[in-house]
Amino acid sequence: MDEVKKKTNMIASTNTITMKRKNQNTIADKLAFPDGMTYGHRSSLRKECSRFLRFAYLVDFLSLEALSAIYCGSVQDMIGRLSSLNESCDMEKVMNTDYDDTAPPASSAPGRTLDPLFYVAVKLCDENEIPATEIKEVRIDDFTRDSKLVDFEPLAHLELEEIKEDESDAPSDGGEPEDPIFAPIYKKTIPKIEKYWLRLEPDAEDYIEILIRTFSQGLQKIMSFERWSKHSDLTPYADVLEEWDDIVGDSWDEPDSLKLDPKTWIQDNPLHQDQKEMVQEILENAFSKMTKFLTRFQPILEIYWKNKLIDFSILVHERLKNPVEGLHNTISLFNYYHDFFSAKLPTKADIGLIQIDSKVARECIQPTPKKYIAHIESFVPQVLRERNLDALKWLNEQIRNLKKPVHGVEEFVEQNAYYNYTEANF
Repeated sequence: MDEVKKKTNMIASTNTITMKRKNQNTIADKLAFPDGMTYGHRSSLRKECSRFLRFAYLVDFLSLEALSAIYCGSVQDMIGRLSSLNESCDMEKVMNTDYDDTAPPASSAPGRTLDPLFYVAVKLCDENEIPATEIKEVRIDDFTRDSKLVDFEPLAHLELEEIKEDESDAPSDGGEPEDPIFAPIYKKTIPKIEKYWLRLEPDAEDYIEILIRTFSQGLQKIMSFERWSKHSDLTPYADVLEEWDDIVGDSWDEPDSLKLDPKTWIQDNPLHQDQKEMVQEILENAFSKMTKFLTRFQPILEIYWKNKLIDFSILVHERLKNPVEGLHNTISLFNYYHDFFSAKLPTKADIGLIQIDSKVARECIQPTPKKYIAHIESFVPQVLRERNLDALKWLNEQIRNLKKPVHGVEEFVEQNAYYNYTEANF
């Protein structure tokens, strides 16, 4: 009985060894190694497989280091470029430059050493109502022949004479006539009109969002390299190893993603953690320069706003004070405005990091003085001609009446009435 048990155990042991060798041979077959390898050969094979798997990890580490260096270097270069462009702007030159129709091309614009990186358009929003609290009144002097043309304010200096009362109807106290009272003259001004009538598109928040999204997309784009470590293709090399062999990593289970993710290598880097704050600081500073540049539009927009309020019919009003001088000053002032707008309204300007494009706003504002002049020249002569024809007709009628022969008292009284009427209404 004991002999039978021994033989049974021996057969079972032989089958186990045979099965184990079969499994080992199957693994060796996958790696194209011959059957019947000795223990020494298998030991050497496991050693080389372990080294190969360590090499796979080393390649992934080097790749991750390279990818993180590419990403951080790109972000650093971008932020550095933003900073250098922003700091290279000479705002004094930009603010004091005339941008007339014959200005040099953008490549030779003032205060610029490098091409701008961003583009911003200036949109004119003159349909927006100006709050009453923003409209100020400033006292000005009367306009005389010694005044400068730029001091002429059509809204203030084009005045109508008061309707005089008939002296016979005016009450008289028998005293000395009072000196005329001169009312002070005020002009309207809007110190911050550009805040209401100009808008930048895109604005700072738009560009900050775009840059941060670009950085995030860039990080996703470089996650395009497949890992070597824990790759399914290397599983046969891991299967060769025994439990007592030195296996790199806790296990050789294939991860959810086979792409190398450098995020774990850069998560503590300030270029990854603080990139939004860095970009935001630079962009907000750059757009503050844009806001300062838009103050150049303030006097132009104020003139544009006041011109829209002018009722040009006052130029032909019968009670207009000094009508010839008023008409002459108005046309001369609009000619001055045309030259002023041409010199001060930029089409494009490079402000360090940003190129500002105000072409649309310029095309809307710049031609208006000439349009007003054309309007004045079209209707004023027509009104004056019609008025002169009416006056000539009236004069001819009075002349005929005054030329009537006088032969008696009644005719003399009638003639005297014609004379008094003509004198009173001339």
